[in-house]
Amino acid sequence: MLTNEPARISALRRYRQMDSPREEAFHDIAATAAALFQVPIAAITLVDDSREWCKAIVGADIAEVPRALAFSTLVLEQPDLLILSDVSSDARFQGNPFAVAPACVRFCAGAPLTTPDGFVLGALLVMDRAPREFDAEAREALRRLARQTSTLLEMKRSVAHLTCVIDKRKRVTKALEERTRSLAAQKQELEARTQELEISNEDMHDGAILYEYASQRFLELFQGLPVACLCYDAKGRIFEWNRAFETLYGIGAEDTLLKPIWEAICQPSESEAMKDVVARVFGGETFEGIERADLRADGSVCYVLCNAFPIRHADGGIIGGICANVDITQRKQTQEALRQSEERYRQTFQHHGAVKLLIDAQTEEIVDANPAACAFYGCSFEEMRRRTMSDINVFDDGKVGDEMALAAAEDRPYYNLRHRVANDEVRDVEVHTGPVNIGGRLHQYSIVHDVTERRLAEMARRESELRFRSVTQSANDAIVTVTQEDQIISWNNGARKMFGYTEEEIFGRQLDLILPSLYANAAPGDKSKILNRTIEIAGRRQDGGEPPLELSLATWDTEQGTFFSAVIRDITERKRYERQLQEQMEQINNYSVELEFHKSRLESINRKLEELAKLDGMTGLKNHRAFQERMEAEFTRSMRYTMPLSLLLLDIDNFKAYNDSFGHPAGDEVLKSVAQILQDNARGVDLIARYGGEEFVVILPHTDSDGAVAIAERFRAAINAGQWANRAITVSVGVATLTPAIMEIPVMIEYADRALQASKRTGKNCVTHADNAGEAPAPAPLPVKR
Repeated sequence: MLTNEPARISALRRYRQMDSPREEAFHDIAATAAALFQVPIAAITLVDDSREWCKAIVGADIAEVPRALAFSTLVLEQPDLLILSDVSSDARFQGNPFAVAPACVRFCAGAPLTTPDGFVLGALLVMDRAPREFDAEAREALRRLARQTSTLLEMKRSVAHLTCVIDKRKRVTKALEERTRSLAAQKQELEARTQELEISNEDMHDGAILYEYASQRFLELFQGLPVACLCYDAKGRIFEWNRAFETLYGIGAEDTLLKPIWEAICQPSESEAMKDVVARVFGGETFEGIERADLRADGSVCYVLCNAFPIRHADGGIIGGICANVDITQRKQTQEALRQSEERYRQTFQHHGAVKLLIDAQTEEIVDANPAACAFYGCSFEEMRRRTMSDINVFDDGKVGDEMALAAAEDRPYYNLRHRVANDEVRDVEVHTGPVNIGGRLHQYSIVHDVTERRLAEMARRESELRFRSVTQSANDAIVTVTQEDQIISWNNGARKMFGYTEEEIFGRQLDLILPSLYANAAPGDKSKILNRTIEIAGRRQDGGEPPLELSLATWDTEQGTFFSAVIRDITERKRYERQLQEQMEQINNYSVELEFHKSRLESINRKLEELAKLDGMTGLKNHRAFQERMEAEFTRSMRYTMPLSLLLLDIDNFKAYNDSFGHPAGDEVLKSVAQILQDNARGVDLIARYGGEEFVVILPHTDSDGAVAIAERFRAAINAGQWANRAITVSVGVATLTPAIMEIPVMIEYADRALQASKRTGKNCVTHADNAGEAPAPAPLPVKR
């Protein structure tokens, strides 16, 4: 109990606010506090001897609270602010129903509501359901709001007192009128009433001073608020704003004063919505937490949470509106970055080829699984969500725990387990896992690698090593293993027989003991010139003999370091045979030189004959045989890789008549000239061949139907524009392009020939594609018909 509690209770009663009707002015202050500090609950409370009563509250439906449970009770005991960053850690609230679910108030900040004579009537409280910190700027803002609330309470008390005085004055005036006829008799009473009026006038004067003081304090608070605030009239025109508004929107008085809100800060698409808010505020409505995207003066967009409410006159009439806009641009950017981060995680999780699981660390339930995991375990996503790790692990919990302990002891980042997968098959797996906190709950993020084949390969390798050692020991060649420093560490029976040393005698000795000339042409230890090669070298046996040897040196790396394997073969007998063979080879070489000379001449003649066999003797173009070989290759390539391929068949128009008129020699010259024009206008990848008689064929690799028609038209135009000795020469061209319907080369040639015949029928000297070979000719002749 406070020492001045009786006096404080007496002061509270003088304000006559306990259990008073709801007043918008106090509600607006609570709403402003909730928006300013971005908390779900804000309240203005008054505390008497038994309870805490809420004069105004936002975010909760509570009228009063027993004093023993109230946060305001602690404010009464504080010299300044009450700040509870985490209520759950404060022993004073153990068992308090407002500190546990469902209310669960985790944060509370309270400022005292103090009278001019120093009594604390109650508190301005802001509360959150999550712990938080309250910086110096926020504390100062809370003090300002509390002082404004105290001023408003004082104004209410003064107005009530003035109202009482005025009522009393009215009664006195009425009495004076009634008693005018008896002034003398009631002089003494009149003097008393006059004295009362003088007192009431003094009270009215004091009230006016207090009102002016409260107005000035409100303006200071308004300008000092960190939230962008503006006041507007019924037409939405701005008539007051604070410094935070100018900072947020980057605009001054010339762009703001008496300008409608929707023109000053709203995007065009938001204008009608803003007009509706203004109209509804002047209809008495209050708006909280409207999220908007506004325009700054520089054209950039800022995101705000808008709280709009009416400004009321003392008589309750609406005289204006207030918008309090909290800048949430940074929060929106953070939310967007978080969304993108979550999307990248989801993409990585879902589309990664590795098996990935997200597991609840407490229940071992599978929370999420990517498609690779569903395929690996042979389950749908829904079935995976119904499983636990016990359903997948072949090992029981005890064995799994032993493996986890072993991995920790070996400092391994993975566990060796066995999992039951699709078709009830059991596979060896390596599980890489790590903790992830999601929504305050611990999960395990696991990546599972199937290592069954690798384990089998390791078993096979060990068996191979055993077989290798068995083969090594039974080999006739000497097989020696040495370290990087040339120390002998392995010695087979073949080496013992070749050099005379047992494995015990030679172990740890240097390699140059048996190969003294190993580094004859290199620095000691430098094996780079002999590594992975087979060389001949002189050896040294235990008895001093120096047999000729063949040495093959290979290297292999292990976790223990680099080692070298030397395979050594005694080539004494081979050298003797080689000397005999050398003598015989010298005789053979003499015959070979002469034979090679004749072979070279024969190959040169064959190459020339081969080239001639693929050329047309008259035009110098490729002949029909060369065309068939190239066509086979291009057709196969295009079918395999789905690449475009086109074929042209060209026929010289009226060529028989030309021969009959001007003779075959003149006709031969025309064939040569046409061949030259085709070569001059062809691409490097094209093949031009004489197909037979006056017909030519052109293979166009990597060319679709449009490209083929364009090239054919270029050939036709070049021949048509040529300088001819006797009369103009023209060609008709048929074009065919590879389609799914063409499965064989003869079919494609038939398509091209059909298109060629269509060009002949149409009037010659034109190009026709096989796709249009059956169409009727166009009304006016055109060079190209598609």
